[in-house]
Amino acid sequence: MYQVISDVLERSAKQFANRDALCVAGAGDKAISYSQLQTSVHHGIDFLRKNGVERGTPVILLSESGPQWLTMFFAIVGAGGVVIPLMESIPQPNLQFIAGFSKAQVVLTSERLVLRQESF
Repeated sequence: MYQVISDVLERSAKQFANRDALCVAGAGDKAISYSQLQTSVHHGIDFLRKNGVERGTPVILLSESGPQWLTMFFAIVGAGGVVIPLMESIPQPNLQFIAGFSKAQVVLTSERLVLRQESF
């Protein structure tokens, strides 16, 4: 029996709503509950769908590791998109090649990295 990862989050949010899903070290050890994670993911899904992401849409995920990355990952999957995860340190020529080759029309990134995307 296989499980879709977005379904696993939905079930976990119902079963463990107030338990910690993520703990952010170094940020005052802030914890994010399954319920909070699910709410953030649903907002991301709505945003992506309003911006044209549907089943099979390639979406580049270029961000630092952390809770935002995981939230964006689940949102892309939940909206039906295909996640193209890239490390933040990827050289600009490689980023441009992958963006063109994948035909990705959507790039999710952090505020810190947004200027890198303006050149492709």
